[in-house]
Amino acid sequence: MTGYVCELCGIDRKAYAAMMACEEECHAENVAARKNHVSPRTMRPAAQWDDD
Repeated sequence: MTGYVCELCGIDRKAYAAMMACEEECHAENVAARKNHVSPRTMRPAAQWDDD
């Protein structure tokens, strides 16, 4: 164990630069997954806003 462990995936990368690159990659994957699984917000027509 070298102490350079990615906080997001837990893999020991053995070097600081490799760990930082891994964290950036994991973060980018998490953001992309979140974007793909979130449905777009449904907008109601402004004329019918008081029907609720």
